[in-house]
Amino acid sequence: MKNKAISTLLLLYLFCSGCAVFSPQKDNSKFYTLGDHSVSGVKFTEIDRKVIVINLLLDEIPSYADYPYIVTKSETNELIFSENSRWAEPFGDACIRVILEKLSAVIGDRVVIVSSMHTIGNTLICDYRISIDFDDVIYNEKEKSIVVKCVWSFFDQTQRRQICLHKYAKATAINAVTVADIVDGTRIALCELAENISEKICQLGVLEKKVECPSADHR
Repeated sequence: MKNKAISTLLLLYLFCSGCAVFSPQKDNSKFYTLGDHSVSGVKFTEIDRKVIVINLLLDEIPSYADYPYIVTKSETNELIFSENSRWAEPFGDACIRVILEKLSAVIGDRVVIVSSMHTIGNTLICDYRISIDFDDVIYNEKEKSIVVKCVWSFFDQTQRRQICLHKYAKATAINAVTVADIVDGTRIALCELAENISEKICQLGVLEKKVECPSADHR
């Protein structure tokens, strides 16, 4: 009987306290995005039969990176997931957008790069495909750098054949003081990957009849 009375008093206390007991906690999350989200300097290409269309795809991304919270690697090989710093979108989508924008700016005016595959009946509307398989995309505290390792391939959709397959690994040194520094460093590292891809594709000569491949400053 005594226990029942105590339980009744506790329920009455919780009922009377209302929101004071279960008051919502402030969300201190900060959401970060890659890229500039700007139209300044964007060049438009009229789509016609002479334009080359390249489809850009992300095949694989590390499971630790496919996570809403920004992750870094400590000097003791510990993966540290930030409590409040989050990606504003799936990290893979952000990576592809940065690479797509950089490739579009570097390769030339006669190429249109898209990030999805479309078909009309049995007809593919893209000429080539770039596929990227990431092994690492992370800030390494010990090396003070953004480490990007991947394998990317270039495929001729019209001939149904793989033209090249490349392994890429680079550590982009940054002076990371804040999470924003890490985010900006990640963008720079991905732009460097895009420049590597564009350089290798231009060396193949498959686009040279229609495309001029200028160099570009990734900064």
